[in-house]
Amino acid sequence: MLDAGPKRIYSIIDKADGSNEFIIALAEENRVNFYLFDNNWKSIGQFNEKREWVAEQSVYEDYKRFSAKPNVYFSKGFESLGTISKASKQLITSFRRNQNVYFQQIDFTANKTTNLDLWKAPGKERILHTFNLNNKIYWITYGGKKDDDINPYSFDNNQEIEEKTFSIKGLRRPGVYRGENRSAIDSEFIDNDKQTDLLESSARLKFYAQKNTLYIVSDDWMGKTIIEQIDLNNFQQTTTIIEQKPNGNPGKPISHQNSFLLNDHLLQVNVCNGTFTFRILNLNTKKEAIYSFDKSMEIEFRNTDVMQYGQGLFSAEEKKLNKPSQFLRKVDSEALSVMAQANDNGIEVTMGSSQLVRTRGGMTHVPGAVSTPGEVASGSWISTGFYDSETKTIFFKGLFDKNNYQHIKGELSLHDKMKQVDDFYDRRKESAVNPLIIDETIFSAYYDKDSKKFILVRF
Repeated sequence: MLDAGPKRIYSIIDKADGSNEFIIALAEENRVNFYLFDNNWKSIGQFNEKREWVAEQSVYEDYKRFSAKPNVYFSKGFESLGTISKASKQLITSFRRNQNVYFQQIDFTANKTTNLDLWKAPGKERILHTFNLNNKIYWITYGGKKDDDINPYSFDNNQEIEEKTFSIKGLRRPGVYRGENRSAIDSEFIDNDKQTDLLESSARLKFYAQKNTLYIVSDDWMGKTIIEQIDLNNFQQTTTIIEQKPNGNPGKPISHQNSFLLNDHLLQVNVCNGTFTFRILNLNTKKEAIYSFDKSMEIEFRNTDVMQYGQGLFSAEEKKLNKPSQFLRKVDSEALSVMAQANDNGIEVTMGSSQLVRTRGGMTHVPGAVSTPGEVASGSWISTGFYDSETKTIFFKGLFDKNNYQHIKGELSLHDKMKQVDDFYDRRKESAVNPLIIDETIFSAYYDKDSKKFILVRF
């Protein structure tokens, strides 16, 4: 249990890239409490600093205060971007507000924080995605001189900023914009070290960062999955086109499709003439397996029931679907989705669809958000969004061998754990932090209003 206090709580829970250490920061009305844990969640350092709380403030005022103050400064509107390791018990953390990125050092040896640097977006550039990889903090911008250009920036533990520019053909084509905002590219960044939900993975344009490579995967061209790879060591760019393989009527076109990238494994789903097809392909060896069913067939490659969540408007209702025809009929194919996670038992795959059914009226658990007591946010988290009343999700899970992709029958350990987490959330909806997965162990936390303690929980 960590002491946390009386009026407002701003929390960060984040793994430091490049080390086995984890940081928790709890900001109160007049101070920030910093805690450092090793990979066994043993406390190895802590200190606190005085701070000044400003509820509403302009970006310009943030800049002035950041430049003038030697230590950390939090204010409303900051988003935690992640943490990297500088040296033993010395970490660099980053924050974003609008199109500015702030860098700060947290030193558990000297028990102090220091402001390091500030990056301001040039011209009309806008930040699209951020991520940490190989002990560097990256942010990707768009909106420069050319419509199809993206600009990856990086900040390393030597406090150096590097910029590159790449052209992604068709990045701004019809169907990839968000609403009426023609400058906002509709895409998601997928972190395979964290649990993704089906709503996020339903995006047809997804960014991934793994093995020191940035992957940009598009399913906007029906019948094809297009993979752009940018090597972050030598900045070479390559393009790969993978055909979808529908098992429906070969004379009929694919009506809906999507994909998910997990290391060397590409997972594809499509619907063609009433047939659902799942394919898993090794991009290096070309080993593949294909599974499919229609309304007259059983789903032989599932390890769980087919479930529907969130059909009610004001409650996260749960319903079991007994027939494959119900799944095919109820799946919103416009939001066809697939996601996966590897564990010791194999590759655990979730297939189905997810869509928002109403606009969020309250405060969401956004990484780095400023919260009131009982509403804390995490900088490194997994989403359980498809269990709430604001999404309608239909899915089942299957387990597959990592090498030959054969279906493995049996229970899913992580799925069972997520049920425990779901029950945990049901009991503490207003106070639970979105959980964090570390080596198949799930951690979460909640703020206890009576004891005024921040309590960590391991599943």
